[in-house]
Amino acid sequence: MSHPIEGLITFLSTTADPCLGLSVFMAIAVHNLIEGYLIAFPLFVGLHSRTKAFALAAALGGLSQPMGAVLGWFILRKVASMGWQVSATGCIYAVVAGMMSSIVVNGMWPQAVKCVGRKKTKVVQLSFFAGIAIMGVCQAVMGTKCDF
Repeated sequence: MSHPIEGLITFLSTTADPCLGLSVFMAIAVHNLIEGYLIAFPLFVGLHSRTKAFALAAALGGLSQPMGAVLGWFILRKVASMGWQVSATGCIYAVVAGMMSSIVVNGMWPQAVKCVGRKKTKVVQLSFFAGIAIMGVCQAVMGTKCDF
């Protein structure tokens, strides 16, 4: 579900500001490395084949993001002709932020707590903030200098 949205937001952020697009791309790329493993591992266990699990995970995860980018292109093409491009882009950012926040709060956080056990939630909290710190370091390294 989130991959077409990731493609959409990557496309829109890149068209609005290439530096922002690069930041969004990097965040999604790191996220997708972990997610790829989480998709492929149960497939491997069920299919008993690394090749099939890898191919299926790549198809499920990798083909849906370009669909979101194509959707973004169609949306921008339509709203640009009406003069609403900036408003539409802002609204789409807000919708995607709400969707991703909902996925984190309602899905990923409870699953992380379930995986480590209720007595080790401090590990989940520290990992959450480590993720925020990693993104902060990446943005600090990139800075505001972006020559596109």
